[in-house]
Amino acid sequence: MQINSYKKLKGNLYEVTIDDLKVKLYDDIIIKYNLLLKKDLTEKKFQQIIADNDSLTAYYRALKYINVKLRSEKEIYNYLKRLDINYDTILATIDKLKKDGYLDHNIYLKSYINDQLKFSNHGPFRIKNNLLNLGFKENEIDLYLNKIDKSIWEEKIKKVLTKRKKLNKNTKEKNYIYLFNLGYEKQMIYSLLGDIEMY
Repeated sequence: MQINSYKKLKGNLYEVTIDDLKVKLYDDIIIKYNLLLKKDLTEKKFQQIIADNDSLTAYYRALKYINVKLRSEKEIYNYLKRLDINYDTILATIDKLKKDGYLDHNIYLKSYINDQLKFSNHGPFRIKNNLLNLGFKENEIDLYLNKIDKSIWEEKIKKVLTKRKKLNKNTKEKNYIYLFNLGYEKQMIYSLLGDIEMY
């Protein structure tokens, strides 16, 4: 197989013509295999170059996906799977992202819970369920959720009830269902619905 030409594309990609075939290769791959100097390739070497290039594609796509916001391993896996990237490449990409510090299980878990506390009305059960769906284990979720003081959840419930009172959505039954669906514990809801003067 003979390399005939190179054409610079956007970013760090080149269109390389090998025999009659046009392939898009990253500059990292071109440098790694010294393709500017070596113009002849065996079929085996060509397949190796394509496999390495596919791995780099998966890695760069995952980085771009993470760049938008933090992601869990499961989110990365599902995203790369949707791009028709093979199973082994996905696992290798996730492993590389971990080693390079772009994918940290514990940092994601803590950040997700902190964001939910600050920017949502979700209670502990809803947060836990969301994290289970993101691929986290129950015991590791509980480890973080159990550190949160009960008063924080109570304050969140009070804020929700105050807001609902202003919107005239203040029947006990409706508020109970609403808070239960947000993921708060039954007993805490009953206790605060009894305490707050809003009916």
